[in-house]
Amino acid sequence: MRILQRELYLGTTLFALIAAPVFAQAPSTDVDSFRITVRENRMKKNSRPLSLAVVRFAGTGARGIPLIYVSGGSGAGTSAIRGARRPFFEALRELGDVVAFDIRGTGRSTPRVSCNEQLGLDMSVPLTRAALVTATRGANNRCADSLRAKGFDLSGYNGREVVEDIEDLRKHLGAERIRLFGTSTGTHIALEYVREHPGRVASVFLAGTEGPGQTAHLPGGMDTAVMTLAAGKPQIVELMRSVFASLDASPMTVDVKGTKVGIGGYDARVFAASTLGDRKQMAMLEPLFGAMKSGNYGNVAGLKLQALNQPFQSPWESLHDCQAGTSPARQKRVEAEARTALLGYATLDFEEACDGWGVGSLPETYRRPVRSGVPALFISGTLDGRTPVANAEEVRKGFRNSAHLIVDGASHGDDLFISTPAILEAALTFARKPYEAVRRARAQ
Repeated sequence: MRILQRELYLGTTLFALIAAPVFAQAPSTDVDSFRITVRENRMKKNSRPLSLAVVRFAGTGARGIPLIYVSGGSGAGTSAIRGARRPFFEALRELGDVVAFDIRGTGRSTPRVSCNEQLGLDMSVPLTRAALVTATRGANNRCADSLRAKGFDLSGYNGREVVEDIEDLRKHLGAERIRLFGTSTGTHIALEYVREHPGRVASVFLAGTEGPGQTAHLPGGMDTAVMTLAAGKPQIVELMRSVFASLDASPMTVDVKGTKVGIGGYDARVFAASTLGDRKQMAMLEPLFGAMKSGNYGNVAGLKLQALNQPFQSPWESLHDCQAGTSPARQKRVEAEARTALLGYATLDFEEACDGWGVGSLPETYRRPVRSGVPALFISGTLDGRTPVANAEEVRKGFRNSAHLIVDGASHGDDLFISTPAILEAALTFARKPYEAVRRARAQ
């Protein structure tokens, strides 16, 4: 359903992102790696085995309850836990072992779900949503054909199977109960585990919530992120409106190193939407839209060329999203909000293209709200245009023992872990006293 990997990637030169932790801690040497074997599709007899890569940071002090990290994005949790977020997870070792795994088909788990398909769009023509849907469907179909030829059963790559992978991991660890820490798509999976195995969960932490039925992004949520960024600087919104209107009326053609690149209003909206996962990228909206207002479209044309020439980044995520689906009520809301939203229907979700995979949706029950007494800590950022505060508040209605840490100025990704020490403080406090109120914080 997603184009590329949940968003169009921006140029690495213009948007080099190096996230630095706001706290320091010496890396642990108490780390071990191992693998567990699971079945590709538990709904079918004689389904082939898959090998999942797992990393464990040994807990400190008295034996506690293991915490399992459920990655979003590419699904490669073992890489994520060793990267910029490592000090955060190292600090959580006082609660017990901290465990991360690469979701089936991703990272170092084998076999990997990967393909090298491109969208194949004509760069000289301005983008339209219809063209992106058609191109995405074609890329999905070609990728699906190549994977099936290699023996993949694509109907096994979904959240329902990953939930049971986590259950197999819990048994391997010999733990009666676990804590779950999910982020983005990983929150969706963690919530489904809570639904299916509530007695096995001591508490759950959800950073950037995407709940059941919430797979499609809300245009209103994207607008909220832009308006929050523009607080005190209304010129940003007016600048964007002006550029959109100009390009809607008169699309431009830009020469990028000998390649003709068409830029229209939808291109500019998609570009703006692609920044909403990171506040450093969002900070570039004003200067880049200012440049377009002045007639300089070169940077945005170059970014379009770079982004759309990249191969399919994460078939796993697209397969998951297509099988998870969006609730009918949310889809109606998306369509209604798109008619008046600043960025229109530039949500980068293309559920219409899911038929290219040739797999069906999970049952409707998968999209129903989770209701549970499991203690749940929600962590959201006010600049997160992908999984906004409102997502968490909606899911939180089903959790009678919950708290919500809202981080002013935080966006998606690393910001929901390391933008302020208050996040770690809230996680440790909530794990020990899950009914204690959590204060609001500000990203640094």
